[in-house]
Amino acid sequence: SEQNGNTLEARGATKKHLADRTMLLHDCMAPIASIARVELASTPEIEPLRMPKARTNVEQLVAAANGMAKAAARHSQVFIDAGLPADFITRLGSTAQALLESQQARKASIGLAAGATKSLGVRLADGRRVVYALDTLVRTALKDNPTLLASWIQVKRVQQVRSISPAVPAVTTPAAAAA
Repeated sequence: SEQNGNTLEARGATKKHLADRTMLLHDCMAPIASIARVELASTPEIEPLRMPKARTNVEQLVAAANGMAKAAARHSQVFIDAGLPADFITRLGSTAQALLESQQARKASIGLAAGATKSLGVRLADGRRVVYALDTLVRTALKDNPTLLASWIQVKRVQQVRSISPAVPAVTTPAAAAA
């Protein structure tokens, strides 16, 4: 249950992370870049006001957002006059910080799920050692009762849990069917 719970939490954290990334790029950075391209085209320091590349990692994206906020602060009135809210720089910074935090929460959830999986393996190994130690005692106690001994031998085994994949029907060719 711990493994499953952490896996589900990691999925939720991933969705939040993607939503935060989309919000930062489309709702905060894109309007600033669009306005800068139109209103500040002749300004030499427009470079930080451009959109980052699509495959930018989170750290680079947050750095680009912080650089954009710093560059936009110099021309804040231009952006406000173009329709952005007066607190657009604060929103940009807080959205970038939220993205960073959601990435950290996602990594933590994934780590907890991996730890739970590893813990299952360790607990199973411990259980096998205990059963191995008990096996000698139980076999000795049940040596005169073959029915119970056979039951013990069967129940002491820990079955492996395997994912069940759907059966794939065999593909036959006309030549193989004719033969």
